Amino acid sequence: MRLSNKTIILGFFIVISASFMRQVLDFFYASIGKQNTVFMLGVSFILIFTLLFWKISISKADIYRKLLFIIVLSAGLYWSWSLRIVAERIHILEYGLLGYWAAGDLFKRKASVKSVILVIITIFVFAFLDEGLQYFLPYRVYDLRDIVFNLTGGVWGTCLLWVKEGC
Repeated sequence: MRLSNKTIILGFFIVISASFMRQVLDFFYASIGKQNTVFMLGVSFILIFTLLFWKISISKADIYRKLLFIIVLSAGLYWSWSLRIVAERIHILEYGLLGYWAAGDLFKRKASVKSVILVIITIFVFAFLDEGLQYFLPYRVYDLRDIVFNLTGGVWGTCLLWVKEGC
């Protein structure tokens, strides 16, 4: 059991992007306004939902698994969209993808207690590195709540894979 290169690259991209994503978000706020930035993020949510809905609808999974996948996906997207701070919404999505990919790498055929623990450790390590880097950046803030959001997003992504694959 090992993580794929794409999962490791995504994890480190998330960590490294902590040093510049606030400026990217501020650039969008200044360029097109906060409401339009949030609107763009909403469109991204809808596109992600549509893509995943289409992907599960054409899969060979039975109707109950498809329905459960849609419910778990919708619940996560709804919860993340309901968060007041835009950056927290993004945390849920990016760590959801990280959890999904890490679970895909580590579950292989079936999820075991060991593989679930390894996925959670993987998500925690990247979340801790992400927030740890922000501690040293003068324009960012170390916040334990963000680690919780990151872990929540990772667990959500892991659950999505679990439902999709029937682990």
